[in-house]
Formats: sequence, structure tokens, C-alpha cells
Amino acid sequence: MNNNEYLKRKLVEGVSYIIDNNNIKIDCSHTSWITCSRIKKINKNDILGIYKKIYQLAISNNTSVGRKNGYKKYILENYLNYEYEVTYYNNLFNQLIEKCKQIQVRGIHSGTCDDEVLQEALNLRNEYSKAFHGYSVNSHINDIYNSLSKLYEGFTKLNHEYIKIVL
Repeated sequence: MNNNEYLKRKLVEGVSYIIDNNNIKIDCSHTSWITCSRIKKINKNDILGIYKKIYQLAISNNTSVGRKNGYKKYILENYLNYEYEVTYYNNLFNQLIEKCKQIQVRGIHSGTCDDEVLQEALNLRNEYSKAFHGYSVNSHINDIYNSLSKLYEGFTKLNHEYIKIVL
């Protein structure tokens, strides 16, 4: 099927578009085609800084500290790969923004399996989603940062008394 035939079809009603520099959402009441957000890069010094603060709080509270998880080592050894991944996936996100803007101009018509531009956008979205798979450095660094943030909050805001923490 050619593009002109597809564009002559009836538009899908109620499609909502949110396309900005950090978020993309294209959906309607019965279908969500694309929903994703740009990766926010975590600064190496921020991660190591919170790691150091937690370690110091643990020592001052007589909390045993294990290093079985190897957070600091992983950050130091993989941060360059993390920066590469963030750049790569954010470049994909930029491409996805452009495709989604094309979709918004064209509209989404009945029989979306024939929409070549939508299919290209979905392929970009699928590639972009790999950034959040468990095996990616991006995913692992984010998990470490979230774990450290929760642990820090436990020490500072919630006044948890830990016997042992593992970093």
C-alpha cells in the first residue's frame, strides 16, 4: 500500500499528542502507541557523593558496612559506558521526537499497520526502550542511584537505625 492510500483513510478519533523535548505520548482512549521520557543523566560526582555520605553516616552510627554489591567499583568502571549509552539513547529520543511530530502533522488513520511513519517511530521506540533493560549500564547506574538515594533518605529523614548496610 502506498502512503497516499493510507492518508485517505478515516482519522482515528480522540488521539492525544504530547511531544516536547523530554516527553512523548501519543494515545487515545483505546490505544497507546508511544509513551516515553528522555533519560536524565546522573552526574558521577552526585552518585559518588551520596555513596560517601552514606558511608560516613554508617560509620558515625556504628552501622556495619558491607561492599558485596560493589556499587562504587561498578560506577568507577562503567561510568564512561554509561555516558555513551545516555548520549546514544538521547540521540534516538531526538529522532523519535521528529518522527512523532511527523505523525502529529499527518494524523493517525485507521489501519495503523499500514502507516510507515508510525512503524518507523515504533521501531525507534523499541530500540530506545533497551536503555531500560536490566542488562544496560544505564539501567544498572539508575538502580544504584535509586538504592543509594533511598538508603540516604533512611539515614537522614526517616532516622532508621541500620545494623548493617551493603553498598
